[in-house]
Order: sequence, then C-alpha cells, then structure tokens
Amino acid sequence: MTSVKKIMMFGAMMGFALGVAMSYWQQTSPDTAFWRGCVGALTGGFLMRWWAGVLALNLHQALAEKAALELQKEAEMAAPATPAPAPTRPTKP
Repeated sequence: MTSVKKIMMFGAMMGFALGVAMSYWQQTSPDTAFWRGCVGALTGGFLMRWWAGVLALNLHQALAEKAALELQKEAEMAAPATPAPAPTRPTKP
C-alpha cells in the first residue's frame, strides 16, 4: 500500500471508532452506532486524504524553496568579487 492509502485507512479507522464511540456515549441502538461509524469512516478517510495532500504539497514547496536558496548562495559565492574602491587621503586645508 502507498503512504496515502495508509493515511486514508488510518483516518477511516479513527472516524469509525469515533462515530461508534459517540453513538454508544449517546446510548443509541447498535445499528445506529454502526451507521454513524460508517459515516465517520467515510468522513475521516476523506479528511485524512485531503490533509495528506496538503502536507505533501507544502513539503514539496519548502524543499523547492530551500534548493533555490542554496543555488542562489552558490551563485553568489562563485561570482567574482568586485574590488573595493581605494580609500582617498583627506587633503589638509
């Protein structure tokens, strides 16, 4: 399984557990608890899939920015340094 599928399955399991737990906490019937668990699994799976996509996109952007900064620093180091202007002596009045 790919990592996105694992994350989606984890979200589905957490959603199912949360849905069933909340249903039993509200003292509903077992069939209602199962139904709410299934809805929680669907919701949790899709939310975790969305979150994993956002996380992957942001990590990719951060790595690209870091690589661009490193290339910029390397270019600055490789560029020839311009000599500083020679200091002038003040003239006496």
